[in-house]
Amino acid sequence: QLHHQGLTERCLQELVSGGPTASASASMFGTQNNNASIQSLHLVEAQLTTLLRLACCDRPAGAQRLVAAGVLPALTQARITHRALEVPMMQAPHQPVPRSRLVAPLLRLVLAVVCSLPGSPQVALQAQHLLTHHRQTLLRRLGGPIPQTSQDAQDEECLVELELVAALVARVTSLPPPTTSADVPSPPASQQWATQLPEFRSALDRLLITSCVCIEEPSSNAGTQQGQQNTTTSPGIKRLTWQLRSSLARHLRFCYGAEGMGCLPVGDNEEGQQGRPSLLLLTGLLSHTLGTLNDSLNARACFVREASSGPGIPGGDYMQALVPHLPLAVIDPQVQACINVQDLATAGRSIDAELRILTGVVLCLLEVLVAHLKPLEKVIGFSTGFETSDMIIGNVTDNRQEMHSVASGKDIAKLRRRQIYVVEDLKQLLLQKDENMISFWTNAKNLALQLERFWCLHSN
Repeated sequence: QLHHQGLTERCLQELVSGGPTASASASMFGTQNNNASIQSLHLVEAQLTTLLRLACCDRPAGAQRLVAAGVLPALTQARITHRALEVPMMQAPHQPVPRSRLVAPLLRLVLAVVCSLPGSPQVALQAQHLLTHHRQTLLRRLGGPIPQTSQDAQDEECLVELELVAALVARVTSLPPPTTSADVPSPPASQQWATQLPEFRSALDRLLITSCVCIEEPSSNAGTQQGQQNTTTSPGIKRLTWQLRSSLARHLRFCYGAEGMGCLPVGDNEEGQQGRPSLLLLTGLLSHTLGTLNDSLNARACFVREASSGPGIPGGDYMQALVPHLPLAVIDPQVQACINVQDLATAGRSIDAELRILTGVVLCLLEVLVAHLKPLEKVIGFSTGFETSDMIIGNVTDNRQEMHSVASGKDIAKLRRRQIYVVEDLKQLLLQKDENMISFWTNAKNLALQLERFWCLHSN
């Protein structure tokens, strides 16, 4: 009904023409803080939020109506988009990108439209044009630091924006290339996107590497390591970091999985492979993810036990597993509170959301690792004793781009040991079979068996 009343067109016209956006932009960056500029900022926020609700209403029909109204071209050209995303000219190149209150609503709106219509060539084309138009700033945001242990709310806001940028770029770069139709832009525009596509994908690769810097040396005792790390990481930062890794894992599966055309190096220092995550790094991330998944499953077991015993019971030792998912008032040691129904509901939703993210990351990483077994087999051959060999060199072509692999024998031996540890951790995890996660258990078991059989075949 709101769409038929012309609300969509009015919002887009005001965003494109300027309207309240000039004073809103001044309020964003602190150059004006009078009532008029603050009210303008709130108005633009309300317009973006309204468009987001319309996009998510009656999917995909709501998004289709916004696309017909020209939402993506309007946001690409809107003055407020430039002010919210672009770096001011007076800022030095080494300074971080400024945050504004409009970046997250803008990105959520674009992401909602793109995700609602994944098969639309028109949406793919317009989203690619948006990324091209704001290329420098988006790439710069992808190259920014990732907060790991901060309790600062501003750092969480920064991580929210980074996760949204990564999710949008990962989604758009996985869309099929434009085909010949009336909606296809001029050849120079298509060539420009084709030229910039590898740049965006490389930025996502480097961001994944950056997101793994806090991961310690993986071992078979991944759950213990994860428990140690939880003591220094705020729950908000932890949750957002895993959302970021989820988007990056989907990017990896698209580029380097079974259907992808790229190959990853075995080790981190192979010649010509700088900037790409290695198989060793992904194996370490998988081990880290399994440890976190184990913690989440334990948290859900505590949640089920608490829910079945009734609310109002004071927290005991079991409550430690629920701490990352409970309101602050419950976990504050100075507040003697009992877990009530609302607290349990909050914890349950948080645990379910975390389990969906973690199981998705596990499957993406397993698919990428399994997809590299055949190329890896051609590199190491059926040779035994590769643990002591100095260098193993080979050209690998497996329906992918040609990869010249120079892999240290020590790296391959280390990869074998780490993947065996990971398979053992996964097998232990799969013993906790859950009827609500049958699809995950089945797929994870099949992929783990392929890893196990490969290394049994290529053992000394």
